[in-house]
Amino acid sequence: MKLIICLESYKGRETNGYYLAEELSNKFNTKIVYGSGNIYIIKFLEKISFKLRIPLFFNFYNFRILFKTFCFNPDLVLILKGNYIWPCTLLILKFLKKKVVCWSNDNYRFKHNRSLFLEYSLGLYDKILYHKPRDLKYLEKFNKKNNIKLLIHSYSPRYHYPEYSKEKSNIEILFIGTCETYRDSILANLALDGYKMHVQGTRWQNSKLKKVISEFKLKNCNLINKNTNKSEYRILMSSSKIVLNFFRRQNNDEINSRVIESLACSAISLCEYSKYSYKIFKKDKCINFFKDDNELREKIKKLLNLQKNEINTLRKKSLKAVQEKKLDFYNNIIMHLN
Repeated sequence: MKLIICLESYKGRETNGYYLAEELSNKFNTKIVYGSGNIYIIKFLEKISFKLRIPLFFNFYNFRILFKTFCFNPDLVLILKGNYIWPCTLLILKFLKKKVVCWSNDNYRFKHNRSLFLEYSLGLYDKILYHKPRDLKYLEKFNKKNNIKLLIHSYSPRYHYPEYSKEKSNIEILFIGTCETYRDSILANLALDGYKMHVQGTRWQNSKLKKVISEFKLKNCNLINKNTNKSEYRILMSSSKIVLNFFRRQNNDEINSRVIESLACSAISLCEYSKYSYKIFKKDKCINFFKDDNELREKIKKLLNLQKNEINTLRKKSLKAVQEKKLDFYNNIIMHLN
């Protein structure tokens, strides 16, 4: 199969789409069309236009997609996200009898995640792959149900696997993710409780957690305000005693990639309860769920008191669960593309 992949990000930016493009390039004869440039003023203008919901790339993204299609003659065009794709671009691709698939890891049903271009394009795709179960009702307004396929957040054996640090990790509680008020407050309280914590992600520079660490001179909590790279991510997940997961209030999440990836790294996952996530994993008993702050504290104490053999059993259950449920993301998306 000959495949064109259309990425909204600039070349070299390591996003989920970047990894997907890299993986599919190893499987198929593939060409990649990158969207955004890496020049600050262009990125700034693009950001403003996206906020207005009529996003414009200033480097001829749609024209380059069509030009590449004429030159390469692919069997399929895979659009990642689709916020910057003009409806007329899709109409031309359909006229050329190209199969066009849209994939996104965003919530389609929320306005801040979709542009006007995307809204007018959803009915033109041959297939839409979506991540969030609650998006189905919204997507059915635009396209046939048979063309809409749920592809839940999953993992890649190439990037997510157990990798224990040579040095024994002292991290009792790990959280990797963006700072949000709800998460920030809970993590700040856990830091004050004296747990050995490692928190890493973006937007933590003005957080309550950072202020608490500074004010009380807490040496038990390590806060790093930047994203993790692949090897860092694996080592932290595999070596920490507890990996915490919170869902985003803004998106009303039911499941996210962190849940599946932590299990694939053979981590002991302590996850905020959602009916959807619980339904998937309740029989595997590989995740400890909590519904409120009190239950979170109880579960932390319980997990930290486990014996070594009990910890090893939980880690094995984690990895086994994602393997048996066939949650290998790249294999699943290839199955949907064929």
